[in-house]
Amino acid sequence: MHFITINALSKVPLYQQIIDSIDRAIQEGWLRHLDPLPTQHQLEHTFFISSIVVKQAYALLRSQGKIITIQGKGSFIYLRPKLVIDYDLFTPKTAKKFEKMQLVYQGTKLLSEQLMLHFSIHEPQKAFCFKRLGYHQNFPVLYQTMFILENKKSKEVNALIEQSPYRLLPSLPSLDVKMTYKPDVADAEVSNLLNINPNDPVHSWMVMIYKEKKVLGIARYYVPAEQIVLHREE
Repeated sequence: MHFITINALSKVPLYQQIIDSIDRAIQEGWLRHLDPLPTQHQLEHTFFISSIVVKQAYALLRSQGKIITIQGKGSFIYLRPKLVIDYDLFTPKTAKKFEKMQLVYQGTKLLSEQLMLHFSIHEPQKAFCFKRLGYHQNFPVLYQTMFILENKKSKEVNALIEQSPYRLLPSLPSLDVKMTYKPDVADAEVSNLLNINPNDPVHSWMVMIYKEKKVLGIARYYVPAEQIVLHREE
């Protein structure tokens, strides 16, 4: 914590003094990629400042892409170059950039009204749901949520559930896929799983998975826009 200096008599706001101290420590080599930062509690009690000041400083540093905060672990310096992936998320080249796809939820859920419309369903119905996190350099940078209408065991359903860590979608002749991209903002669930702030910008894709022209599954993919650069083939 020696790299942080606070001057209560300065006209510079306290939160900005924290930011300036961390910036200076990075430039002078005191802080490197993934070095831990003092906790909010430590800064409050060391410098006799409010939690609002610390939260504001760390929030601005996160928005600038200089630190990341991992729930239950703390905040860390983030100097890694941005990950470049293809605009078409499902190329083998892009899929291999995610070192693993970790299953974080599996079960059945009642479809929302919006999903019912996409599935062309008029009565409330449960669908099989699973959620995965894709990791790069041990950090979650991709969130996938998928609903599958069929609960019976079939090769298509098994392929969607048990897909290879190096594929984001299975390649089966019986399945057709339609993908739509749009810029979006993170809701509470996305921000929590990707360790970003609510309403932070994200790249998002909606994927409709068809079997015999009927919707078999619907998937959404999210990556944080501050950490990911999209590359579009000319």
